[in-house]
Amino acid sequence: MQQSSFEGYSLSLDKYDYFSLKKGGVRFAKGRQQGRGHSWQSFMKGPQPRFQLGKRTLAANPSDTVRVLTRTPASPNALILSALPNVTLSLGPATSESSLRSALRGTSHVFVNLNSFALGQKAEIYWGMRIFELALEAGVLHYVWSGLDSALRLSGYDEALRCGHYEGKAKVTEWMKAQPQAPMRWSVLTTGPYAEMLSALHRPKRDEDGVYVFRAPLGEGAVPYIHLDDLALYAKWLFDHPEESAGMDLQVATEHVGGRYLAETFERVTGKKARYEAVTVEEHMPKEWQMGDVKLGAEYEGEEDETLLTFRENFSAFWRIYQRSAGSEGVLRRDYELLYRVLPGRVRTIGGWMVKVGYTGDEHKLLLNNGGEGLFQ
Repeated sequence: MQQSSFEGYSLSLDKYDYFSLKKGGVRFAKGRQQGRGHSWQSFMKGPQPRFQLGKRTLAANPSDTVRVLTRTPASPNALILSALPNVTLSLGPATSESSLRSALRGTSHVFVNLNSFALGQKAEIYWGMRIFELALEAGVLHYVWSGLDSALRLSGYDEALRCGHYEGKAKVTEWMKAQPQAPMRWSVLTTGPYAEMLSALHRPKRDEDGVYVFRAPLGEGAVPYIHLDDLALYAKWLFDHPEESAGMDLQVATEHVGGRYLAETFERVTGKKARYEAVTVEEHMPKEWQMGDVKLGAEYEGEEDETLLTFRENFSAFWRIYQRSAGSEGVLRRDYELLYRVLPGRVRTIGGWMVKVGYTGDEHKLLLNNGGEGLFQ
């Protein structure tokens, strides 16, 4: 199976970055060459499968340079990135103003995606706003924030749908919408679960009869999966079309995918027998549920911080959101006609994604930590 997004180069993190800011975490910057080209900066870190900067979209363009901000420059992931053309490493964390100022210096385009799980929603709101301010101070021309939907607001403030890593990012988006488009343009790329997680945490398991069983706490809802390669192209489109994208919140997905539809599509594409089983969150995440009372962001904010949600609270809400999003008519919706116009060559169905990547339903490492080990398996 091919690895995905930004056309083939992986960005990963340290294995402890799920709950800690002390180790790992790689962030991107695209730096300015004097007199020509663009300068790109991107801060990306966290436990979810990371975006990958592509040779054709960024680093291979001789007019552009890419700067990588990392705490661990000798990690396997940082070394992979530093081997790409026009890429350099810059040492420092994304929660240090001095490191941020250094990384932003001389850049014209910025893409920011912070680690909600390590920071917690309160710190993500602060740093999401502060990095925006520092980018403006540095003379950045176009700033793109990687956001998520506010299911809390969209549901009429139903507390059962308050998911921390969604709400932290969404509140930064709402704050940005009050900011002017001069002297720095801004855009938002609102995403969702990656289709590539269907080879990891969301993958099917084979039963004793050889049937591939997709088990998920989804009920009759749907997940708006997004293919990472297309996510890279949406980000590039935002930068390439500033007259239209300035001030835009581009909400992307490949397709809203229900459990039965997923199993039927898998069977049709691969010829392998499959079925869907609705389960509880505890049944879906047995190992992770042992961490159920651990607070996401506790190592940054402290266990006593009441703004933090526990693993159990956060991911129970996460799945409730999708239980109420069937057919792009519930809580989370997408304008697929707009997405067709923005990216005519996009993968339009989960079946199309399966064909493109040669999906088998088997486990694949989507993300490597700084020790070279796979995450979300």
